[in-house]
Parts: sequence; structure tokens; C-alpha cells
Amino acid sequence: MFFGIKPEFRKLGIPAILANEIADYLLTRHYENFDGSLLLEDNAEIIKIIDIFGGKYYKRWRIYDLPLK
Repeated sequence: MFFGIKPEFRKLGIPAILANEIADYLLTRHYENFDGSLLLEDNAEIIKIIDIFGGKYYKRWRIYDLPLK
């Protein structure tokens, strides 16, 4: 459901490895569509990987932060 990697591990190529594993899994099972929902709109690295694999980023998820009084 979630595709998150802690900040200290993001520059190690782990997102690309995970994306490749997911793509291999889906392709070998002949999936035609996949919804990787719950990607935040500011997660540029994951969105870039989606583009590399030919995916379409079509949902925008935002987290709003307002102080409670």
C-alpha cells in the first residue's frame, strides 16, 4: 500500500531496485494496470521512477499541516 523509504536510505538506489522488483513481479504475471496509490505529490524521486518505467502519475496526494488551537 505504501512505498516509502527513510531519508537516509534514499540515495542508495533502493527506490529503483524496489521499482524494478515490482515491475518484474507484475510483468511476469501479465498485469496490464497497477495503481501505486498514496504517493505524495512532492515525492519527486518516486514520480521519476514511475516515468522511467512508463507509468502515468495521475493522482495528487497532499498533506496539510495546520496548527490546532
